[in-house]
Amino acid sequence: MEVQALRDLEHSPEAAQALADIYNVCETDLAWPIHSYLNLITLMGKPDGDGSRPIALMGMLYRLWAKVRKPEIGAWERLHAGTWDAARAGSSALRAAVLSLYQDELHLLLGDCAGAILWDMEKFYDNIRLDKLIPEMHACEYRIRTGCLGLIMHMAPRMLRG
Repeated sequence: MEVQALRDLEHSPEAAQALADIYNVCETDLAWPIHSYLNLITLMGKPDGDGSRPIALMGMLYRLWAKVRKPEIGAWERLHAGTWDAARAGSSALRAAVLSLYQDELHLLLGDCAGAILWDMEKFYDNIRLDKLIPEMHACEYRIRTGCLGLIMHMAPRMLRG
């Protein structure tokens, strides 16, 4: 889906309705059109110029759907975010690292021990247990269809682009 085609949606109620119909089918069937499952991975330079990090370039169909669902997901996050959760909206990797370091320093000052386990993200995602995650989504009142469509896309094949 081209960016210009997305801009044209606001001027074409018929096209916007056709896209809404596609999304309704995706949410009903819990499946994306087969062509949208491939995610391109490219290396993006870090802001400080020190190396690069892999970024997934997901298809426009999924990206627009995520944008449409953002208010619903954001409302759920605001309701369920814990003070312990460093991955909540408005947070950053630096904030999470500083809070973790602060906790370590505090424990050491009190004479306790401190330790950390840092997960390699590939291993982290490889170890997500869907049989545990999906019941937790249900228990936390996360919309199952939204969660499943997101999980399906994030588990889709990836192709490294050099």
